[in-house]
Amino acid sequence: MPKFSKSSLSKLETCHQDLQTVFHYVIKTQDCTIIHGHRTPEEQFELFQKGRSEVNGIWRVTDPARVVTYKNGYNDKSKHNAYPSLAVDVMPYYGIKPHIRWDDFEGMKAFGNYVKGVIDMMIKYGTIDNNITWGGDWKSFLDYPHWQI
Repeated sequence: MPKFSKSSLSKLETCHQDLQTVFHYVIKTQDCTIIHGHRTPEEQFELFQKGRSEVNGIWRVTDPARVVTYKNGYNDKSKHNAYPSLAVDVMPYYGIKPHIRWDDFEGMKAFGNYVKGVIDMMIKYGTIDNNITWGGDWKSFLDYPHWQI
């Protein structure tokens, strides 16, 4: 049976209880790893800079393929910036290298659909109180690892 590493557990512990409940259930049958839970504004801004360059004091997208987030963590906060975090980034984890496969969109979609089923079940039976949405369902910026309240 899969289980979270110490690193994944410590990141998950920074998240809202409903997110913790969902992913403690998911890990029982689907191996996965927690990439991010709570982020400080500094950590958020570091991710915001990916795919961007500063031009005349303004951060502009220069490489859209590298953009990770549109939230800078200061005047535009992410749900990751709340404490406890209202968002968590989770990826399927494979037993053979590479363990995390950022270009395996079909694997991320299959994992995402499984997690959505778990969420639906937990809402139906009152295990969690909040609806949790998946970044893989977004229209303009697909964020397959992202789950948020």
